[in-house]
Amino acid sequence: MNADMLLNNVLEEFLLECVGNRLEEVSEVPRMLEDISYLENKDSDIARITECEILDVEDYSIQDFSVEGDRIKISYEISYILQAFANSEFIWRIQGTANCIFSIPGVEAYDWSIFQRIGGNVEQLLAHKDLLHFENISYSFMECDTI
Repeated sequence: MNADMLLNNVLEEFLLECVGNRLEEVSEVPRMLEDISYLENKDSDIARITECEILDVEDYSIQDFSVEGDRIKISYEISYILQAFANSEFIWRIQGTANCIFSIPGVEAYDWSIFQRIGGNVEQLLAHKDLLHFENISYSFMECDTI
């Protein structure tokens, strides 16, 4: 199996789940909203956030990849809508695009065949999320509202 087949056939769901899981981390919200100046009480509302959940993924794709030694470096883009909550209280709907750079072990460095057996089981996919190492995430086209 080559890197192209691995990324586009075997790991498509794994990459989507891992990136989505990272975007749902509360610690990412300040970075998502750093260029948005129109929100009142932005800093205090960010401090109140306890949970984020992806409401919708509009588009995602591997933009580019390269094999670097025993790792595959991946450029990945995802457009999404995320909801932010303080306990169960809805705070914001955040929409935008994340441009991610991350790496995974290469084809020869890891036995990726396990992912063919896992299929789309999210819990089992995320049990392997430590294989993916984020190098950078940048956010663009960000919007935020309370609906």
